Amino acid sequence: MFLLSQLTLASIWMLVSFSLRCKFAGLTWSLIAPSKIKTSPGSILSSPMISSWAFIKFKLKKKSFNQIKIHSQYSICEGALKIENLKEYCKKNKIQSVGLSDTYNLSGALEFSENISSVGTQPIIGSQIQFKFKNTYGLIPLIAKNYVGYKNIIELSSKAYLENTDNDQPHCSIDDLTKYSDGIIVLSGSVNNLIGSIFNKGLIHELDELIILLNKNFKDNFYLEIQRHGDKNE
Repeated sequence: MFLLSQLTLASIWMLVSFSLRCKFAGLTWSLIAPSKIKTSPGSILSSPMISSWAFIKFKLKKKSFNQIKIHSQYSICEGALKIENLKEYCKKNKIQSVGLSDTYNLSGALEFSENISSVGTQPIIGSQIQFKFKNTYGLIPLIAKNYVGYKNIIELSSKAYLENTDNDQPHCSIDDLTKYSDGIIVLSGSVNNLIGSIFNKGLIHELDELIILLNKNFKDNFYLEIQRHGDKNE
């Protein structure tokens, strides 16, 4: 439980913001008056100083978790998971849905879709594609919401290899991403991806510009990831 001050205008706004964050985290909460809480004599909770304070009680909703950034053996030097083994895992554990997000390619998309759907699990297709923003290269994870999004990710993946010089890294421009944005969910990625790389360089103005651009074009389909791997600058 957490202690809250009297419901001033500022604290009401705090509760609204807090409520939205709880919704995304799968939490429900409710205000409890101090009179409803059992306290012992002399306890801080029985003090007149906090007689008009309120408390928040948390309760975790029962929600399923969907992994959407799995790397298979098609993610060279990153993944070793065979799709056949993933299929058996989904079948054994009755996984409702699972996503493949191999780096630089969609080579395993068809095999993944056929195998995963055969055991009653919903396949979610994505890929991590390299983009260039100003002078920085980096990966951006893309997830297909629907068939249109899948086709657009295919288009971006192909452009990365076909429309660059021999001496340049396979990549697309951010303009390409905004052009083929329909049906795509964009994730910010890790500290080593494009957004993280710009941050690591200390280019805060460029970072703001990119995030504002992605938020403007993708709106509710753009998500900032929170990761806790213990990496520097995470």
